[in-house]
Amino acid sequence: MWCAVGEILDIAVDIRRGSPTFGKFSAVILNAENRKQVYIPEGFAHGFLTLSKEDSLVYFLVNKYYNPDAESGIHYNDEDIAINWQMDNIQALPRDEELQALKDCHDFIY
Repeated sequence: MWCAVGEILDIAVDIRRGSPTFGKFSAVILNAENRKQVYIPEGFAHGFLTLSKEDSLVYFLVNKYYNPDAESGIHYNDEDIAINWQMDNIQALPRDEELQALKDCHDFIY
C-alpha cells in the first residue's frame, strides 16, 4: 500500500491469537514525498486516516478478490489498543462507528 497524493496515517493491528504482539499496532505516515510503502500481512487488521485537507489517493495491492461478506473490523477508537490517531474530531464512516472492540470480536480473529 502507498499514498500517491496527499498524506495518510496508516495503522496495522496484530489480530493473531497467541501472538506476543496480539492487540498491538504499528503506525506509519505515508505520502507522496516520503514514498514509503507498507505491507500488511494476513492476521493484521488495517485502517488509515487521511491527514490531508485535500484529497488523498491510496493504492492497494491485494492477494484475494474482494469479498463483501468477509468485511469486518475493529472500532477505530478501541481503548485497549489505544491508537494515537494524531487528530481530534475524527469523522469515521457510519459503518466504522458500529464496529466492536477487539476483545468482543470472535468471528474474524486469527
